[in-house]
Amino acid sequence: MRVAAAHRMNVLRDPQILRGYLIEQPFDGLPWISHCGEALCIRGHSLPAHRHPYFELLLLTGGRASWWVGRQEFVQEVGDLFVTFPGQLHRTGPHPNPENQHLWIGVNLGALGPAGRNLGRQLQLQHRQVVPQCADLEPLLRGVMAQAISRPPEAAAVVRRYLELVVALLRQRVAPAEEGAAGVDPVPCSLPVQRCLAYMRANLDRRLSLEEIARVGAMRNITHFCTRFRREVGLTPAQLHRRWRLEAAREALRRADAAITPLAFQFGFSSSQHFSGVFRRTFGLSPSDWRDAAVG
Repeated sequence: MRVAAAHRMNVLRDPQILRGYLIEQPFDGLPWISHCGEALCIRGHSLPAHRHPYFELLLLTGGRASWWVGRQEFVQEVGDLFVTFPGQLHRTGPHPNPENQHLWIGVNLGALGPAGRNLGRQLQLQHRQVVPQCADLEPLLRGVMAQAISRPPEAAAVVRRYLELVVALLRQRVAPAEEGAAGVDPVPCSLPVQRCLAYMRANLDRRLSLEEIARVGAMRNITHFCTRFRREVGLTPAQLHRRWRLEAAREALRRADAAITPLAFQFGFSSSQHFSGVFRRTFGLSPSDWRDAAVG
Protein backbone atom coordinates (compact mmCIF):
# COMPACT_ATOMS: atom_id res chain seq x y z
CA MET A 1 0.00 0.00 0.00
CA ARG A 2 1.69 3.20 -1.16
CA VAL A 3 0.30 6.53 -0.08
CA ALA A 4 1.76 10.00 -0.39
CA ALA A 5 3.69 11.05 2.71
CA ALA A 6 1.32 13.96 3.25
CA HIS A 7 -1.40 11.47 4.09
CA ARG A 8 0.58 10.37 7.16
CA MET A 9 -0.39 6.74 6.67
CA ASN A 10 1.74 4.03 8.27
CA VAL A 11 1.41 0.46 7.04
CA LEU A 12 1.51 -1.79 10.12
CA ARG A 13 4.43 -4.18 9.83
CA ASP A 14 4.11 -5.84 13.22
CA PRO A 15 4.69 -9.62 12.79
CA GLN A 16 1.47 -10.19 14.72
CA ILE A 17 -0.54 -8.24 12.11
CA LEU A 18 -1.32 -9.86 8.77
CA ARG A 19 -2.28 -6.54 7.23
CA GLY A 20 -3.28 -3.13 8.49
CA TYR A 21 -2.64 0.58 8.54
CA LEU A 22 -2.70 3.52 10.93
CA ILE A 23 -3.28 7.15 9.96
CA GLU A 24 -2.38 9.78 12.54
CA GLN A 25 -4.01 13.22 12.38
CA PRO A 26 -5.87 12.12 9.22
CA PHE A 27 -7.65 15.42 8.48
CA ASP A 28 -6.01 18.85 8.49
CA GLY A 29 -9.30 20.57 9.24
CA LEU A 30 -10.31 18.18 12.04
CA PRO A 31 -7.59 18.22 14.74
CA TRP A 32 -10.01 16.52 17.14
CA ILE A 33 -9.63 13.25 15.22
CA SER A 34 -6.31 11.88 16.47
CA HIS A 35 -6.02 8.67 14.45
CA CYS A 36 -7.86 5.94 12.58
CA GLY A 37 -6.95 2.55 11.19
CA GLU A 38 -7.73 -1.09 10.54
CA ALA A 39 -5.90 -4.36 11.23
CA LEU A 40 -6.22 -8.09 10.71
CA CYS A 41 -4.34 -9.71 13.60
CA ILE A 42 -2.99 -13.23 14.02
CA ARG A 43 -4.05 -15.55 16.83
CA GLY A 44 -2.47 -14.47 20.11
CA HIS A 45 -1.95 -10.85 19.04
CA SER A 46 -1.19 -8.66 22.03
CA LEU A 47 -0.88 -4.94 22.68
CA PRO A 48 1.02 -3.41 25.60
CA ALA A 49 -0.68 -0.94 27.93
CA HIS A 50 -1.27 2.40 26.27
CA ARG A 51 -3.66 5.36 26.32
CA HIS A 52 -5.09 7.99 23.95
CA PRO A 53 -5.89 11.70 24.42
CA TYR A 54 -9.47 11.27 23.16
CA PHE A 55 -12.13 8.56 23.14
CA GLU A 56 -11.16 5.56 21.03
CA LEU A 57 -13.94 3.59 19.33
CA LEU A 58 -12.84 0.13 18.20
CA LEU A 59 -15.29 -2.03 16.21
CA LEU A 60 -14.62 -5.76 15.98
CA THR A 61 -15.49 -6.97 12.46
CA GLY A 62 -14.14 -10.51 12.76
CA GLY A 63 -13.11 -12.99 15.45
CA ARG A 64 -13.16 -12.27 19.18
CA ALA A 65 -11.10 -10.06 21.50
CA SER A 66 -10.56 -9.45 25.18
CA TRP A 67 -9.21 -6.30 26.82
CA TRP A 68 -7.90 -5.21 30.19
CA VAL A 69 -9.02 -1.82 31.50
CA GLY A 70 -7.58 -1.31 34.96
CA ARG A 71 -8.10 -4.66 36.64
CA GLN A 72 -11.22 -5.65 34.73
CA GLU A 73 -11.45 -7.82 31.62
CA PHE A 74 -13.89 -7.00 28.82
CA VAL A 75 -14.78 -9.51 26.11
CA GLN A 76 -15.68 -8.23 22.65
CA GLU A 77 -17.66 -10.24 20.10
CA VAL A 78 -18.09 -9.50 16.39
CA GLY A 79 -20.11 -6.30 15.97
CA ASP A 80 -19.35 -5.04 19.49
CA LEU A 81 -17.77 -1.62 19.99
CA PHE A 82 -14.96 -1.36 22.54
CA VAL A 83 -14.70 2.15 24.01
CA THR A 84 -11.78 3.65 25.90
CA PHE A 85 -12.05 7.02 27.61
CA PRO A 86 -9.54 9.89 27.26
CA GLY A 87 -6.32 9.00 29.06
CA GLN A 88 -7.58 5.55 30.10
CA LEU A 89 -4.89 2.87 30.26
CA HIS A 90 -5.81 -0.33 28.39
CA ARG A 91 -4.24 -3.37 26.75
CA THR A 92 -5.22 -6.75 25.33
CA GLY A 93 -6.70 -9.20 27.82
CA PRO A 94 -5.16 -12.14 29.68
CA HIS A 95 -6.34 -14.86 27.29
CA PRO A 96 -4.89 -15.30 23.77
CA ASN A 97 -7.21 -13.78 21.20
CA PRO A 98 -8.14 -15.78 18.10
CA GLU A 99 -7.42 -14.24 14.73
CA ASN A 100 -9.49 -11.07 14.61
CA GLN A 101 -10.10 -7.95 12.57
CA HIS A 102 -11.03 -4.52 13.78
CA LEU A 103 -11.13 -0.87 12.80
CA TRP A 104 -10.83 2.09 15.09
CA ILE A 105 -10.86 5.86 15.42
CA GLY A 106 -9.69 8.31 18.08
CA VAL A 107 -12.08 11.22 18.41
CA ASN A 108 -12.87 14.05 20.81
CA LEU A 109 -16.63 13.56 21.14
CA GLY A 110 -17.00 17.03 22.63
CA ALA A 111 -16.09 18.53 19.25
CA LEU A 112 -19.32 17.07 17.83
CA GLY A 113 -21.53 19.48 19.76
CA PRO A 114 -24.05 18.85 22.55
CA ALA A 115 -24.92 15.37 21.26
CA GLY A 116 -21.26 14.31 21.33
CA ARG A 117 -20.67 15.79 24.78
CA ASN A 118 -23.79 14.08 26.10
CA LEU A 119 -22.70 10.74 24.67
CA GLY A 120 -19.25 11.09 26.25
CA ARG A 121 -20.79 11.83 29.66
CA GLN A 122 -23.16 8.86 29.39
CA LEU A 123 -20.39 6.46 28.41
CA GLN A 124 -18.22 7.52 31.34
CA LEU A 125 -21.09 7.69 33.84
CA GLN A 126 -22.10 4.14 32.97
CA HIS A 127 -18.48 2.90 32.77
CA ARG A 128 -19.56 1.67 29.34
CA GLN A 129 -16.48 0.01 27.83
CA VAL A 130 -18.34 -2.36 25.46
CA VAL A 131 -21.44 -1.38 23.50
CA PRO A 132 -22.90 -4.59 21.99
CA GLN A 133 -24.32 -5.13 18.51
CA CYS A 134 -22.96 -2.07 16.72
CA ALA A 135 -22.39 -3.68 13.31
CA ASP A 136 -24.35 -0.85 11.66
CA LEU A 137 -21.45 1.47 12.52
CA GLU A 138 -19.11 -0.39 10.16
CA PRO A 139 -20.11 1.38 6.91
CA LEU A 140 -19.84 4.75 8.65
CA LEU A 141 -16.38 4.06 10.05
CA ARG A 142 -15.25 2.62 6.71
CA GLY A 143 -16.52 5.81 5.11
CA VAL A 144 -14.26 7.79 7.44
CA MET A 145 -11.30 5.55 6.52
CA ALA A 146 -11.97 5.99 2.80
CA GLN A 147 -12.01 9.77 3.19
CA ALA A 148 -8.76 9.63 5.19
CA ILE A 149 -7.03 7.56 2.51
CA SER A 150 -8.20 9.41 -0.62
CA ARG A 151 -8.72 12.85 0.96
CA PRO A 152 -11.10 14.20 -1.67
CA PRO A 153 -12.41 17.80 -1.62
CA GLU A 154 -14.82 18.46 1.27
CA ALA A 155 -13.48 15.42 3.13
CA ALA A 156 -13.70 17.20 6.50
CA ALA A 157 -17.39 18.06 6.02
CA VAL A 158 -18.23 14.51 4.94
CA VAL A 159 -16.34 12.96 7.87
CA ARG A 160 -18.13 15.22 10.34
CA ARG A 161 -21.48 14.00 9.00
CA TYR A 162 -20.34 10.38 9.28
CA LEU A 163 -19.34 10.91 12.90
CA GLU A 164 -22.54 12.76 13.73
CA LEU A 165 -24.39 9.63 12.58
CA VAL A 166 -22.07 7.47 14.69
CA VAL A 167 -22.95 9.60 17.73
CA ALA A 168 -26.68 9.41 16.98
CA LEU A 169 -26.60 5.61 16.69
CA LEU A 170 -24.57 5.20 19.86
CA ARG A 171 -26.91 7.47 21.81
CA GLN A 172 -29.80 5.20 20.81
CA ARG A 173 -28.01 2.31 22.48
CA VAL A 174 -26.61 4.11 25.50
CA ALA A 175 -29.49 6.39 26.56
CA PRO A 176 -31.94 3.66 27.69
CA ALA A 177 -29.39 2.21 30.09
CA GLU A 178 -28.74 5.74 31.42
CA GLU A 179 -32.44 6.21 32.12
CA GLY A 180 -32.48 2.91 34.00
CA ALA A 181 -36.07 2.84 35.18
CA ALA A 182 -37.48 3.00 31.66
CA GLY A 183 -36.21 -0.44 30.71
CA VAL A 184 -33.07 -2.44 30.31
CA ASP A 185 -31.55 -2.05 26.89
CA PRO A 186 -32.66 -1.41 23.30
CA VAL A 187 -31.41 -4.89 22.36
CA PRO A 188 -33.50 -7.87 23.59
CA CYS A 189 -31.70 -9.86 26.26
CA SER A 190 -31.49 -13.62 26.49
CA LEU A 191 -33.96 -15.39 28.77
CA PRO A 192 -31.42 -16.10 31.57
CA VAL A 193 -30.40 -12.44 31.68
CA GLN A 194 -34.07 -11.34 31.59
CA ARG A 195 -34.72 -13.49 34.65
CA CYS A 196 -31.77 -11.92 36.43
CA LEU A 197 -32.98 -8.42 35.57
CA ALA A 198 -36.47 -9.13 36.87
CA TYR A 199 -35.02 -10.48 40.12
CA MET A 200 -32.75 -7.45 40.51
CA ARG A 201 -35.68 -5.08 39.91
CA ALA A 202 -37.76 -6.88 42.55
CA ASN A 203 -35.00 -6.64 45.18
CA LEU A 204 -33.96 -3.02 45.49
CA ASP A 205 -33.87 -3.12 49.28
CA ARG A 206 -30.46 -4.76 49.56
CA ARG A 207 -27.23 -5.49 47.73
CA LEU A 208 -27.29 -8.75 45.81
CA SER A 209 -24.26 -10.98 45.43
CA LEU A 210 -23.16 -12.12 41.99
CA GLU A 211 -23.67 -15.73 43.06
CA GLU A 212 -27.30 -15.04 44.00
CA ILE A 213 -28.09 -13.26 40.73
CA ALA A 214 -26.33 -15.91 38.64
CA ARG A 215 -28.34 -18.69 40.33
CA VAL A 216 -31.57 -17.01 39.22
CA GLY A 217 -30.38 -17.23 35.62
CA ALA A 218 -29.19 -20.83 36.15
CA MET A 219 -25.61 -19.80 35.33
CA ARG A 220 -22.97 -21.56 37.41
CA ASN A 221 -19.81 -19.93 36.06
CA ILE A 222 -19.64 -16.45 37.59
CA THR A 223 -17.04 -15.15 35.14
CA HIS A 224 -19.08 -16.33 32.15
CA PHE A 225 -22.23 -14.86 33.71
CA CYS A 226 -20.63 -11.43 34.25
CA THR A 227 -19.20 -11.37 30.73
CA ARG A 228 -22.54 -12.35 29.19
CA PHE A 229 -24.51 -9.89 31.33
CA ARG A 230 -22.24 -6.98 30.47
CA ARG A 231 -22.24 -7.84 26.77
CA GLU A 232 -26.07 -7.91 26.65
CA VAL A 233 -26.90 -5.09 29.06
CA GLY A 234 -23.85 -2.82 28.84
CA LEU A 235 -23.25 -2.65 32.60
CA THR A 236 -22.13 -5.15 35.22
CA PRO A 237 -24.88 -6.58 37.47
CA ALA A 238 -23.54 -4.56 40.41
CA GLN A 239 -23.46 -1.31 38.43
CA LEU A 240 -26.98 -1.71 37.09
CA HIS A 241 -28.49 -2.81 40.42
CA ARG A 242 -26.83 0.07 42.26
CA ARG A 243 -28.13 2.46 39.60
CA TRP A 244 -31.67 1.16 40.04
CA ARG A 245 -31.43 1.44 43.84
CA LEU A 246 -30.19 5.01 43.52
CA GLU A 247 -32.99 5.93 41.14
CA ALA A 248 -35.59 4.42 43.48
CA ALA A 249 -34.10 6.40 46.36
CA ARG A 250 -34.10 9.55 44.22
CA GLU A 251 -37.83 9.12 43.55
CA ALA A 252 -38.47 8.60 47.26
CA LEU A 253 -36.65 11.89 47.97
CA ARG A 254 -39.39 13.80 46.17
CA ARG A 255 -41.28 13.82 49.50
CA ALA A 256 -40.57 16.83 51.70
CA ASP A 257 -40.39 14.63 54.82
CA ALA A 258 -37.96 12.11 53.31
CA ALA A 259 -35.08 11.44 55.71
CA ILE A 260 -31.70 10.56 54.26
CA THR A 261 -30.49 7.89 56.71
CA PRO A 262 -33.64 5.69 56.65
CA LEU A 263 -33.68 5.88 52.85
CA ALA A 264 -30.04 4.82 52.67
CA PHE A 265 -30.82 1.65 54.65
CA GLN A 266 -34.12 1.11 52.83
CA PHE A 267 -32.29 0.77 49.52
CA GLY A 268 -29.41 -1.35 50.75
CA PHE A 269 -26.62 1.17 51.40
CA SER A 270 -24.36 0.57 54.37
CA SER A 271 -24.54 4.13 55.73
CA SER A 272 -25.93 7.56 54.95
CA GLN A 273 -22.39 8.75 54.20
CA HIS A 274 -21.83 6.02 51.63
CA PHE A 275 -25.25 6.65 50.10
CA SER A 276 -24.68 10.40 49.90
CA GLY A 277 -21.27 10.00 48.26
CA VAL A 278 -22.52 7.59 45.59
CA PHE A 279 -25.63 9.69 45.01
CA ARG A 280 -23.59 12.86 44.45
CA ARG A 281 -21.17 11.13 42.05
CA THR A 282 -24.09 9.73 40.05
CA PHE A 283 -26.50 12.66 39.92
CA GLY A 284 -24.27 15.67 40.64
CA LEU A 285 -26.21 16.73 43.77
CA SER A 286 -26.31 15.54 47.37
CA PRO A 287 -29.50 13.72 48.41
CA SER A 288 -30.62 16.69 50.53
CA ASP A 289 -29.97 19.15 47.69
CA TRP A 290 -31.93 16.93 45.30
CA ARG A 291 -34.83 16.68 47.78
CA ASP A 292 -34.92 20.44 48.27
CA ALA A 293 -34.87 21.07 44.52
CA ALA A 294 -37.52 18.42 43.82
CA VAL A 295 -39.88 19.60 46.52
CA GLY A 296 -39.38 23.19 45.39
